[in-house]
Amino acid sequence: MTDSASVAATVDQVPSAYSPPPGTQPRTQPDNRASLHERFEACVVRFPDRTAVVAEDGRLSFAELDRRSDAVAAALAARGAGPETVVGLCLGRGTGLVVGLLGILKSGAAYLPLDPAHPSERLSYTLRDSGALLVLVDSTTVGRLPTGSDARALRVERLSVPSTTSGDLRALPQHPAGLAYTLYTSGSTGRPKSVAVQHGSLPRLLDALERGMLTGTPPGRVGWNASISFDASVQQWLRLFRGDTLVLLGEKTRSDPAELAAAIDAHSLTDLDITPSHLAPLLDHFSPAPGRTPLRLLIGGEAIVPSLWTRLRDLAAAGGVIPVNLYGPTECTVDATSAPVADAPQPHIGAPLPGVRVYVLDALLRPVRQGETGEIYVAGTGVARGYHARAGLTARRFVADPFAADGSRMYRTGDVARPGPDGLEYLGRTDGQVKLRGYRIELGEIEGVLSRETDAHQVIASVRDDCPGGRGIAVHYVPGRGGPARPNCTVSPAHICRPT
Repeated sequence: MTDSASVAATVDQVPSAYSPPPGTQPRTQPDNRASLHERFEACVVRFPDRTAVVAEDGRLSFAELDRRSDAVAAALAARGAGPETVVGLCLGRGTGLVVGLLGILKSGAAYLPLDPAHPSERLSYTLRDSGALLVLVDSTTVGRLPTGSDARALRVERLSVPSTTSGDLRALPQHPAGLAYTLYTSGSTGRPKSVAVQHGSLPRLLDALERGMLTGTPPGRVGWNASISFDASVQQWLRLFRGDTLVLLGEKTRSDPAELAAAIDAHSLTDLDITPSHLAPLLDHFSPAPGRTPLRLLIGGEAIVPSLWTRLRDLAAAGGVIPVNLYGPTECTVDATSAPVADAPQPHIGAPLPGVRVYVLDALLRPVRQGETGEIYVAGTGVARGYHARAGLTARRFVADPFAADGSRMYRTGDVARPGPDGLEYLGRTDGQVKLRGYRIELGEIEGVLSRETDAHQVIASVRDDCPGGRGIAVHYVPGRGGPARPNCTVSPAHICRPT
């Protein structure tokens, strides 16, 4: 077995994602020992009247958000929510979404993101599999919960009315190993699997973003662009806990590149998280005004193609944007590596964020040399607990880190990379998983669902570039014996794939 010193030498061949020059560090560094609750309370004390949340239905100051989320936390705790319990979050993109999310975390429970746009079958499965007995809803989503569910629906607008007992849970401790959220991703067996992420990973992610110079000096104005069921949303709402303003972008704004470009200017956004497929059409409408603070683009969810990389480098050279390519699986708390696009001529995923260890290993778990290919393994504070109620799969993917002396684990990503002169070059997958427009999709899940839900005898799914509308997934099938040439199929695409 290769020793840890040679591993460190191999990893060190990849340059640091950011090497900030003296004097460019943020003026305020967080206390690395502080929990999310402690950080949020510090924000409330320091600037209670600063705007915390902006949405289409209004805005909330830090003090108002604190009072309303305290009320939600007290109401949830009175109904049995607490450590290691799961509360569903099925809300529209309004202020209530942030109030509900923060209220769940304050109660000590974990949140389960539920996208109201997903089919009822998907929602029913995730509620049942997660064991959630409570679900926060609002007037726009209460009708989306599947019938027959054991989960009790609670209207967030009713729970968030402050009362004299709302502040009783402020001091409720959060154990770093306690469950913070559980998020369902595509599964190769035809059923989505739940990634369980602990509380301690969240402040560590925020620390990594700050130490990696990916946040700027507060207060920033951060666009919440991702779906709540997409793990990139975590790094967006986390920015509240350093005093930034969170701007929730409405569904119509998110889906219209021209409206999104206008919203960036109207809200004076400083940061926007976005997938490459979403970014490309946005750039056709986005023209940074002279003298405007450059927009920090945190790009992830899929690989950046060379043409887009070049376009972003040109925009960065003109001073309009600061594009950063981010890589990380859901199982490692959103982000593991970063790469400033302006620093290299070709796409790459950079190097580990602070607190993260990334290995590129061969089949015998030996580090590969620069220019050789291997599988990416991620270790450090962001590695999740594992998959809920899937001990076998957890054991296969979350394995002992042979290069650490503390008994910690590393996550086997299934991604193939090659250490290069500028950073890690992403080359693809070792299995049937694909990334398409920010969605992590198991081709085997598509095949499994269609085989189960239709009368097709055999199904094969593949990614093709000649699909209507561009790159997409094509399905080839063999009709069942005596069945129609075209199988009877009523399966929604949202039933098969989900963002992560």
